[in-house]
Amino acid sequence: MNFSNRLVELRLRSLVLGPDSKLVGLLQALKSASELRDLKLISIITFPDSTISWNSLSGRFSFPKLETLLLQDSNFTALKLLPTCRQIHLPDDEPENPNIEEIYALLRRVEVNALILKGDSIDDSWLDSAGLRSLLKSLPALRTLKITHWDLPENNLPALKRPRGGRKGPSQSFSNFNDLHLVDVQLWETKALKQLVSSHSLQKMELSGIYIKEVPIDEETDSEVQEWDEFTEDFRSVKWLKNTVPQFRLARNIHETDDHDFQQDVWRLW
Repeated sequence: MNFSNRLVELRLRSLVLGPDSKLVGLLQALKSASELRDLKLISIITFPDSTISWNSLSGRFSFPKLETLLLQDSNFTALKLLPTCRQIHLPDDEPENPNIEEIYALLRRVEVNALILKGDSIDDSWLDSAGLRSLLKSLPALRTLKITHWDLPENNLPALKRPRGGRKGPSQSFSNFNDLHLVDVQLWETKALKQLVSSHSLQKMELSGIYIKEVPIDEETDSEVQEWDEFTEDFRSVKWLKNTVPQFRLARNIHETDDHDFQQDVWRLW
């Protein structure tokens, strides 16, 4: 199978290809699309194949004119085969459960400028603060971070904060965001949010979600009662963000966001 050398954009979604060798064959055929600039592989399922020699495949697939590569809800095989990633979506579950250090090692070999993290629910984030910090440290070229359905307590926000440092200090090896999307998130601390924003060179930001209020322990029941408010234009932190980030937008929920990466049921067909 060969693809036309006039092909510039290809999106494949919700496919069960079979063994990993089928994905290898697909990528081999794609090499004939010499003008390919935009490749999106979404929910592509393959099965382990013991006949494949991963060492012999290292660096085999390259697309010289590729500008955007999106891997979303796919298994670990695609990430190992495509080392020239530009966008990566890490789903809330991973059927292969690969070693997280192996993922970090792979990411350090590529230049990723956009990362999408999607949680299963706003109350249950699958990556803790230490894991989130390690992930960002492995992506120093990252410029766009998009997080949705995520719990961001006080100890999680500092994981996104860029450290201070001189020319050769730790800040040089940590991502410097210019585009941040926190959509349908749960925040517990607005001071930490301001510190996060101030540590990066943000030009664009989008926010939606709720703020958890600090409520004293009820002495009669000896239990904490959580109260929350949805972020609105009246929040002082929202007003501060509008005055600080050149392009700031407050959305009510994921359905109002301008970001089509979160609208997985809508795909441009032309």
